[in-house]
Amino acid sequence: MRWEGDLQEAEEWLRRAANAGAEEAMRSLADLLFERDRDEAEHWYREAAARGSRTALEEPADKLVDQDRSAAEHWYEAAAEANDVSAALKLASLLQDRDPRKAELWYRQAAKERPYAAQAMNSWGNSSRIGIVDRRNGGTGRLLRSAAQTP
Repeated sequence: MRWEGDLQEAEEWLRRAANAGAEEAMRSLADLLFERDRDEAEHWYREAAARGSRTALEEPADKLVDQDRSAAEHWYEAAAEANDVSAALKLASLLQDRDPRKAELWYRQAAKERPYAAQAMNSWGNSSRIGIVDRRNGGTGRLLRSAAQTP
């Protein structure tokens, strides 16, 4: 391909497609812009999410988690609130030390989704064993029973 490696040309085509409403182009454009123009990148991630992308709000969090935990937490929470279970698990993991009760809520939310129930139960169970999550009132056992009964 003669344009391979030409980011300016790629950006031009991605902008055209994003402006025409292509969700995948919005996410790709946001990825391309992320380091150079974070504000515009955030705009395109949000647009992609508004068009139905389940992972568009999680992507900036993944990029920020090692640099700015607070910003990553914000993005993971937005994604989790939009029913992105993977983001809910990542958010819960970030919150375990600082806000264990909120972490527990996100682990429980993730446990409601069948494909992620085992991972959520394991993560939350590990955090409760090391004293991060309060075990009173049934704690881990109650979560395991609840998730096991989910159809």
